[in-house]
Amino acid sequence: MTVRIMSKATIGVVVTFVLATSAHANKPAAAKQSETSKPSAGAAQTNKPAKTTKSAGKVCELRINSNDMMQFDKKKLTVAATCQRVRLVLHHTGKLPKAAMGHNWVLTKAADKTAVVAAGVSAGLKNGYLLPDDKRIIAKTTMIGGGEKTTVEFSLAGLQAQESYNYFCTFPGHVGLMTGEFIIIK
Repeated sequence: MTVRIMSKATIGVVVTFVLATSAHANKPAAAKQSETSKPSAGAAQTNKPAKTTKSAGKVCELRINSNDMMQFDKKKLTVAATCQRVRLVLHHTGKLPKAAMGHNWVLTKAADKTAVVAAGVSAGLKNGYLLPDDKRIIAKTTMIGGGEKTTVEFSLAGLQAQESYNYFCTFPGHVGLMTGEFIIIK
């Protein structure tokens, strides 16, 4: 007989992963894999859900969904280099609370992703599993639970089209499935 001692946070991650895995077996994979933002002057706002991004002037908007199966609905987000700022809206379409299946959206250089995730574990849920004032983080949303939305707006100043950037969720155990490429197009 093997006995393992786990923290409450680890047990919660294991339980939610098992629940998410069994739920995933009966559902199709997310269809939308990427979103492209192209700046256009005066894009109209509508009450319909955005299928593509909208921009007003040089602020380009991206939308991404997350769910209770530890997934983002897009593997790539693309933005034009002519955008001065990006507004990203994250929607958690699931039902589980933040403590059990929280999601956030964090942007770093690809080379910094692993170190940011590892360093953030000790910061805990109240800090979104991110070290406060971590200079490697380009942009981040707050950690949200099922049914919630959050928005972050950030500058593209200093970011280069030739650099590799990743976005990911820092809730423990999620980064393996919840990661994607952030691409700046010239």
